[in-house]
Amino acid sequence: MEKIKGLSEQHQKLWEKCAPLLAEGRARDLTHAKDLLGLILDWQEKKGSLDLDVLIPVAMMHDIGHSSMIDEHFREPEKQEGLRADKLPHMITGSRIAEQFLTEINYDPQKAKEVIELVKMHDYYWMNGEQAQKAYDTNNKKAFHDLDVLVTMVDKDRLKKLKKICPNREEFLKVIGHQLNLFFFDEFKNAAKRAMHELVDYQEAYGTFREPSD
Repeated sequence: MEKIKGLSEQHQKLWEKCAPLLAEGRARDLTHAKDLLGLILDWQEKKGSLDLDVLIPVAMMHDIGHSSMIDEHFREPEKQEGLRADKLPHMITGSRIAEQFLTEINYDPQKAKEVIELVKMHDYYWMNGEQAQKAYDTNNKKAFHDLDVLVTMVDKDRLKKLKKICPNREEFLKVIGHQLNLFFFDEFKNAAKRAMHELVDYQEAYGTFREPSD
């Protein structure tokens, strides 16, 4: 099993449980988890202030529920007002996997409780406006949300996807502007802005935007 530099011994044990399941999930679940772990560890090393005992396990397990999805999960999904039904099953399943794994490694009970809760609600930003704001009622929930959005925005594969959906610079900035409005903390939002400016410069320098159609 690949070791991730910077993880504590206990977190490495957790990763060894998570990685095989993530590999069975969606195509990029394992890569996304590794990228997010790298961002969190790098951010902590440079700036501090993150609660690694919560954010590291959530980074590993927030999408782990996709590995155990079955058709029945989508037939009668649990209801949550304002939230897309297809977002619920992987969060519910993931929270149960998180509870099992954290128990098996004798994780701190209070931290485990917070991790499980965060896994169970991490995609609540799909709810609208005030509902989403109310759902993120702790700094760890807000921080993880911002880090998850940030790592997605700086994903190298994102350039290829945006090339397909953005006919010009204006449309690109419109998509990015919407995502920037999702951030809770300015420090993460500003990091995303810097990354997006670099991406815009790349697009313009190498002519990767398609010309608008007539």
